[in-house]
Amino acid sequence: LQKVLIKFLLEMNDHKRKGPLHSTMCYFNACTALIGNEGSETIGAKVQMKTNNELFCIAGNTQNSYLKHHAIMAEMLVQYFFRNYLSASHFAEKYQMNARTQGRRALDEICTFYQGMSALCLARDTKKENWRELGEKSIEVIALRAEVCPWNWENKLSLLKAEIHYLDGRHREAEHAYQASISSARKHKFIHEEALAYELYGIYLIENQEARKGTWQLQMASDRYMEWGAMKKADDVKQFLKFVNLPANMWKTKSAENCGHIKSNDLVFS
Repeated sequence: LQKVLIKFLLEMNDHKRKGPLHSTMCYFNACTALIGNEGSETIGAKVQMKTNNELFCIAGNTQNSYLKHHAIMAEMLVQYFFRNYLSASHFAEKYQMNARTQGRRALDEICTFYQGMSALCLARDTKKENWRELGEKSIEVIALRAEVCPWNWENKLSLLKAEIHYLDGRHREAEHAYQASISSARKHKFIHEEALAYELYGIYLIENQEARKGTWQLQMASDRYMEWGAMKKADDVKQFLKFVNLPANMWKTKSAENCGHIKSNDLVFS
């Protein structure tokens, strides 16, 4: 994907199309964050790259809601995948505020999904009802989308259900939903969401004293992230695995510093 974005950036720069150029930079920066390389080095001096902060400033100074829309979305995705759930929720709220003034856009439900996932993680950590309510609203929206297009939304709905079952202490239902999400994402070729489901299932198992089984799920998650090309994210999961072998009381301390969460070709659940 990063190579495709580089090609597009060069083309838009050659044609002096600043609008698509800046919007594409948002997602290029997100890809670079997940991959962990300095992708701008391969672009050369032809394109004057912008940081996310610079893109936000450009969007604000020019009142460019289209650029703001993409800048917020790209930053939200990065914050979520690196388990900065409060920050991801903040960007999701900004996205929706921007969307209310601009009408519906194609990425609205994607934002709703990641906002719901962030909210349910925060609900477990903070025990605050407002986060749960936000998660429940996301489930309602994604359930409607899954009815219309299960190919795109089935795995996402299962993952949201897994998180709310975990929140409610319904462990049998949570495990089934995590497994269903993994299976659906794999069947429908969403490798990044298959990786995410493996990761969250692994976290769930480790937090519920099933470290051996959880470790295997996290190893699968790392493999899938690498297959997706997100090398830095894959390494992020590997770093968490180092905590698994710590004494339980020490692991809880380390885990709490990260909001309570870390947040092979065959499906393996045990």
